[in-house]
Amino acid sequence: MQKFIFLISICLISLSCKLSTDFNETVVIPDREWEYSNRAEFVIDEIDTVSSYDLYLRIRHDKKYEFSNLFLKVYEHQENSIDTHQRIELTLAEADGKWRGENAGNLYMHEYLLKENYKFSDTSSYRIQIEQNMRQNPILHIADVGVRLVKHTKNTP
Repeated sequence: MQKFIFLISICLISLSCKLSTDFNETVVIPDREWEYSNRAEFVIDEIDTVSSYDLYLRIRHDKKYEFSNLFLKVYEHQENSIDTHQRIELTLAEADGKWRGENAGNLYMHEYLLKENYKFSDTSSYRIQIEQNMRQNPILHIADVGVRLVKHTKNTP
């Protein structure tokens, strides 16, 4: 009987412990050469319309990246909603040339908040595409681009 109660307790604990990240995907940029035509696409299928979310964009580049910034176009689509797109600029380095973000070996990771405290309008899948929008094509030394969706809390990292 004690084993049974122990197993039930473990099951309940594991069911109640949900990861704080609801969606976390990365697209590797082939040969670290990002073409305009190579949009990174992410599809979130399980949509909760009750909770609020924070949506983050992640970029990783190596130390040979030639620019201090990165211009991107972000395209969003959800059925029964208006398709949107916006052009954003990400600052990757300080004015003195020192890289921002976290360093791991020769890679630098930057995470930017795209949407804060956002509620989805319906349960249909949500698609987001990220396109590089620099003057140079392709841009070199971008390793990957990712999207992370987490339930909103006042102290979400």
